[in-house]
Amino acid sequence: MGLPVLDLFLHFSYARETGVLEVAYRHANLESSSWIAWAINPTRKGMLGAQALVAYRSSTSGVMRSYTSSINNYTWNARNEWRSSHIYRFLDLLSGKNTATKSVNENMLLVKQIHGMMNAVSWGILMLIGVMAAKYMKTYERLDPTWFYVHVVCQTTGYFVGLIGGLGTAIYMARHTRMRTTPHIVIGLFLFALGFLQILALKARPDKDHKYRKYWNRYHHTMRYIVIILSVYNIYKGLAILHPAGSCWKIAYTTIICAIATFAIGMEILQFKKRCGGMFCKKTKDLEADQTSIYVA
Repeated sequence: MGLPVLDLFLHFSYARETGVLEVAYRHANLESSSWIAWAINPTRKGMLGAQALVAYRSSTSGVMRSYTSSINNYTWNARNEWRSSHIYRFLDLLSGKNTATKSVNENMLLVKQIHGMMNAVSWGILMLIGVMAAKYMKTYERLDPTWFYVHVVCQTTGYFVGLIGGLGTAIYMARHTRMRTTPHIVIGLFLFALGFLQILALKARPDKDHKYRKYWNRYHHTMRYIVIILSVYNIYKGLAILHPAGSCWKIAYTTIICAIATFAIGMEILQFKKRCGGMFCKKTKDLEADQTSIYVA
C-alpha cells in the first residue's frame, strides 16, 4: 500500500491460519528533525483506540528511536488541534483492499470554520446592526416603530443563529475532541445566558409612561453593550484558535467591524449636530420671546 504524495509506503503480510500480521513501514525524503508514526486499531474504526508506533531520529547520536503510544483522544495540545498532517485508512487484511478516510484535522477544521462563521455573523454582525437600529433609527420620528421591529428581528435572529449553529457545532466538537474548558468557551456560554435574559427582558418591558421604564432602559442598554463588547472580543479569540486559517477571516471581520464603527461615528456626529442645532434654535426662540415681552411691556 503506497501514498506516493507523502512518499509513504506500508507493506504487510497476514497469515490467516496463525493470525500473525507482519508490517514494514517506509517513509522517504524526511528531514532529520521530523518524526513519523503509524497506528493500527484492532477494536474499532477511526483513530480513537488505535495503538501507535512513533519514531524519531536522536539529535545527538543520529540513531532512530521509537516508542509506542495509544490514542485515547484528539487533544494533542492546549488549543485542541492536530498540528501534523495525518491520514487514516481502513485496511482489509484478507482481501488487501484499503480505503482512505478524511483526517480528523480536516473534519474538525470544517466544523470550526462553520462555528466561527455562524458566530461572527450572529453575535458579531447582526447583534451590532440591531443595537444601531435601536440607537439611531428611533431618533427619526418617521421610522417609529420600524426601528423597534428591525432591532427585535436582528437580535432574535442573531441569538438563534448563534444558538443553532454556534452552540450546536461547539457541542459537536466537545463530543468528538474532548476539548478542554477555555476562556473562549466560558465567555461563549456566558453570552448565551445574557442573550436569553435580553429576550426575557422584552417580555417584561414596561410601558413608556410607566414609572419603572427608566430603570428597565438602563438595564437593557447596559446589558447590550456588555454583550457587544464580549461578543467581539470572543470572536477574535475564536479566530486566533483557527490559526493560520483564521488570519484571512480576521482581516475580513475587522474590515466589517471598521465599516460598522465608521457608520456609528458618522451617526454620532449627525446626532450631535442635531442636538446642538436644536439647542441653538431653542435659545434663539427664547431670546426672541424675551425681547417681544420687553417691547410689549
